[in-house]
Amino acid sequence: HGNLEIDYDLKQNLIEKDEYDTFLQQRLKDDKYKNRKIYLHFKISDTGLELNIKDDGNGFDWQTVKEKIDSDEMLLSGNGRGLKIISSVFDTVFFNEKGNILTLVKLRKNIRGFYE
Repeated sequence: HGNLEIDYDLKQNLIEKDEYDTFLQQRLKDDKYKNRKIYLHFKISDTGLELNIKDDGNGFDWQTVKEKIDSDEMLLSGNGRGLKIISSVFDTVFFNEKGNILTLVKLRKNIRGFYE
């Protein structure tokens, strides 16, 4: 969604009109978006796992989305389940100010079966 600049409101509107899949396919072919990349950096240490995910998009208003996640509003809309799941799995979920870099931390003490 970040690379394709599809925010929560746009996605919700397209879903309600049953136009999301068509719009998504058009964006994937658009020269402005089709060559954008996603960058993944991870670190495994004695204390746990840290993931950093960055995209080439303009970012998003993560503060507003966080409020919707915390209030379960996103679950009721059928939009945003991925962020809700991430928030329930990882010990720390952090976005940079711009909203195009996501940092996820899972502490070793909270990982069942973490390899020794």
